[in-house]
Amino acid sequence: MNAPVGFSMAAPGGGILFANPALARMFGYDTPEELLADAPQIITSLHDGTGTSPTNRELRLQHRDGSFIWVSGSTRIAYTPDGDISHSQTFTADISEAKRMEAALRAREESTSLLVGSLPGMAFRRRNDSDLSMDFVSEGCLGLTGYSSEELLHGSRLSFNDLILPEYRQKVRENWNKGIQRRAPVQIEFEIMTADGQPKWVWEVGIPVQAPGGEAETLEGLIIDITPRKFAEKNSLLREKALELAAATSLELLLEPDLDQSMVRVLACLGQGTDTDRVYVFRNHANEESGVVLTSQIYEWARPGIPVQLDNPDLQNLPMNEITPRWLKELRDGRSIRGLVSDFPAAERMILEPQGIVSILVVPIQLHGRLWGFLGFDSVRSPRCWTPIEEHVLNIVSASLGAAIARRQAQEELGNTNRTLMTILDSLPVNVYVADLTTYRILFMNRHIKESFGRDCTGELCHAAFNHESTPCGHCTNSRLLDEHGRPAGVTAWECFNSVTGKWYRNFDQAIPWIDGRLVRIEIAMDLSDRKQAEKELLCARDLAEAANCAKSEFLANMSHELRTPLNGIMGMLQLLQLTELTAVQEDYTDTAILSCNRLVRLLTDILDLSRIEAGKLTIQSTPMALSELLRQTSDLFLPIAREKGLVLSFELDPDVPEHVLGDATRLQQVLSNMVGNAIKFTHAGAVTVEASLLPALQRGQSRVFFSVADTGIGIPDDKLNNLFRPFSQITEGYTRSYQGAGLGLSICKRLVTFMGGNISVVSEPGAGTTMSFSVTFGTAAPNTASAPGRETFSPPLWTA
Repeated sequence: MNAPVGFSMAAPGGGILFANPALARMFGYDTPEELLADAPQIITSLHDGTGTSPTNRELRLQHRDGSFIWVSGSTRIAYTPDGDISHSQTFTADISEAKRMEAALRAREESTSLLVGSLPGMAFRRRNDSDLSMDFVSEGCLGLTGYSSEELLHGSRLSFNDLILPEYRQKVRENWNKGIQRRAPVQIEFEIMTADGQPKWVWEVGIPVQAPGGEAETLEGLIIDITPRKFAEKNSLLREKALELAAATSLELLLEPDLDQSMVRVLACLGQGTDTDRVYVFRNHANEESGVVLTSQIYEWARPGIPVQLDNPDLQNLPMNEITPRWLKELRDGRSIRGLVSDFPAAERMILEPQGIVSILVVPIQLHGRLWGFLGFDSVRSPRCWTPIEEHVLNIVSASLGAAIARRQAQEELGNTNRTLMTILDSLPVNVYVADLTTYRILFMNRHIKESFGRDCTGELCHAAFNHESTPCGHCTNSRLLDEHGRPAGVTAWECFNSVTGKWYRNFDQAIPWIDGRLVRIEIAMDLSDRKQAEKELLCARDLAEAANCAKSEFLANMSHELRTPLNGIMGMLQLLQLTELTAVQEDYTDTAILSCNRLVRLLTDILDLSRIEAGKLTIQSTPMALSELLRQTSDLFLPIAREKGLVLSFELDPDVPEHVLGDATRLQQVLSNMVGNAIKFTHAGAVTVEASLLPALQRGQSRVFFSVADTGIGIPDDKLNNLFRPFSQITEGYTRSYQGAGLGLSICKRLVTFMGGNISVVSEPGAGTTMSFSVTFGTAAPNTASAPGRETFSPPLWTA
């Protein structure tokens, strides 16, 4: 029972009858009892599906430690004497190691096959015979030669050695003989002919494989396609030669400032370096009238014995749109023109063949992304096929040529720009100069500043030249022109008086980079002498005007006081006269006189207020006041007048408005009285409504109240609204004759509202009525515990005459 083979028995119904210790140890258990208690399914799996016949199976079951092991189970059936199934017996062996070795072997075979199949060429095995014939080639032979392994190994008419070009066969044999003798690796490069008739360069590398006797039995190795590398080496030589040519021409164009002189040497270098017969440059230009693109030859080099075409009139002003439209399109798109002239269209041959050109290459010259012209290479002696590398390098040369032309144009444009800039700077009627930020030395002066100081101070120190100071000026702005990082901080504007010229200047200073990269100060100084004189005269005129205005205000104030005193006496006498017995006519005269006195008193009051406002002597009080009481007093004041005209006069107070606020009750009532009086004056039928509502406060401890006075009167035309708040202005002359008033009330109201921290507005429609609105800012008074039940509305009873 201690055999290394596990043994177990199970009843036909699946019950486990027995398990030996070897089976328990096989799955990591110390005793059969532990196996039966913890993993009875293992034994059950060994006996499942046995049926009535013996079976041999391989199973993958879980070990006690969680891993899986492979086991081989051989099951036999035991019968009773009566022929019934007694139980099943299973002999179990651990085959995990065999399984691992089998998997490793299979993986190694697959890896070897994959490795041989993935090699970048053809693996081979040669026999060490006189022909070095091959008895094995990998599947890579098809991609390498175009022939399958079957054709090369078992074909009767072809072998790999037949593909080697004849001039290399002896070399291959000799290299392998040396390798066999030295027992060393062999490397050979040669050409083969592929199935499609194209030559291909290959590299063969291999080693002799020794037989037990010590002699080389086979030769094994790899053959790889190296055609791209060979072409690359060839192209590299061509590229090096072409790049040397491009470098030489580019250096010539870069170092020689005279483009005409450098072009002569560059074209000669290109012609000799490329072994061509004629090299030239054409430049494009547009016909001013028709816009047709014309091209003309401007430079040329020709090999001795080759006719020069530079003076050929047929090569001047050629219309490319008509003769060579194909060239124009291709060159504009950045593509070259090349090939045999005999293959070109007839219109192009008519230009090229008279010059003896057999083949041609033309590359575009681009300038700022546009076609400037082209660089041409003519072959006259024999046809020439230009390689892509040569064409690419010559495109580089044409780009260098374009850059040289652009540089020349830029230099010409820069010279023109500098001359234009100097002309502009010298024509400016302001002083312009540039000074070094560090040394204070003047670098540039325009004509105006030279004339202002009577000489050219370039090279001198700015403080010495302009202010006759030995040290930098106290008002120098150099320290303010740069920020904390040393970068320009923007424009600094300032004014100063120059004692040398005796003039005032408005200066604009800024730090800018100079042509050599250093930071300098540019200053533009405008002569302010005339403006300063004008300002002085204006100040004198303003002082005189203010004195006259004060005198006027004082005169009006004095006059109003002087007029009010006798006027009060007249009104007192008239009122005493009313107390006597008068006739009806005398009473009418007396009432008219008192009414006229009242109007005169109001006019004097308005004039006095206006003079106080203009003199700046009007003050706004801040005392506790009740808005509801103020509105009620205003209602009581105008109730008789409204009844007399048959109007409805109503007042509405928003309950959110504080009952008590801090403000000037007298001035507020003056504004309301003026507006309500105007509304009643210009309303013949309907109503006048006064409303007061609370606005959001702008600051803590304040209350803003919005007042509006709306009427259904005659309204105001739109073109008269702008004059509404001007002193002594009326809507129209007709209104002035029909309605009493001097036109001061609303002007005073607007100023009073402004003084009380608000603004005023008007909305009106002729024939429909007018709404005057204004806001006032009050201080917050002590809170009132009483709360209003709702919006307070009080309206005098309507009385109709």
